[in-house]
Amino acid sequence: MFFHDYNNRKAGIYKMPDISVLIIDDEPSILKAVSMTLKQEHIAVTCADNGPLALDILKANTFDLILLDIIMPDQDGFSILKVIRSSQNYTPVILLSGRGEDSAQVKGLELGADDYITKPFEIQEVLARIQVQLRHMQQEPEHKSVSYKNLELDRERFEVRIAGVLLPKITKQEFAILELLLEHPKQVFSKEEI
Repeated sequence: MFFHDYNNRKAGIYKMPDISVLIIDDEPSILKAVSMTLKQEHIAVTCADNGPLALDILKANTFDLILLDIIMPDQDGFSILKVIRSSQNYTPVILLSGRGEDSAQVKGLELGADDYITKPFEIQEVLARIQVQLRHMQQEPEHKSVSYKNLELDRERFEVRIAGVLLPKITKQEFAILELLLEHPKQVFSKEEI
């Protein structure tokens, strides 16, 4: 899905073949600049300038990554993100926003975003953060599930079951903490270690 051509990397050229990105932003200048740059990197780009259009596109297509603006007139990025995650879509989402305050970043991450970029931004930063997210996607776990006694975490489906019963959806952070504890069942961790 994503790879570095190391010979090209030495020359300063990064190639990301077979990657598809959905950009959701109501600012035409952002859509144009980001999509042009991504296309130069051989990334397939689909653009949506509003939430309803983006959600319709997501019903019919899958993407490797989503760039999502928070502040849009018809439907804000937070509500779009909620819909994406409630539909069990765990495609990496990078939020784009002119809101730089910590509370907006925290809210976005709590809703399931994978990263947050404050506008104005340098396009090279966007490319670097896309590469980071795609690298994380490639690093599949050795085992698709981990369990202890009657508790099981399915890494592929992002599900938690107790005695075979599926629990309601949990956040990525909660899932990661459970995963850590299940992988080390008799080890005690401090808050800082977690």
